[in-house]
Amino acid sequence: MSTAVTATESDAAEPRVCWCCGGTYPEPGLVRLGSHPEVGICLPCAHYLHQQARGREDARRRSPAARLRDGLRAGLRLVHAAALA
Repeated sequence: MSTAVTATESDAAEPRVCWCCGGTYPEPGLVRLGSHPEVGICLPCAHYLHQQARGREDARRRSPAARLRDGLRAGLRLVHAAALA
């Protein structure tokens, strides 16, 4: 026999864990996957994944815009490397 569990307001206020970085975030700070609502990704990780996906699309389909984005990504890597040094 199983019982249905209902969500309460206190459940929504509990922090959830990002499946990517392991950080804790409130529910509005997570993006849920459509077919797998149990998977929650925080917004910074979702932006990172989007950038990675865009890079792979650009690598498969070369265009002037893709080359421009490649240059911007290379510049960002330099800035991040300089900030960490």
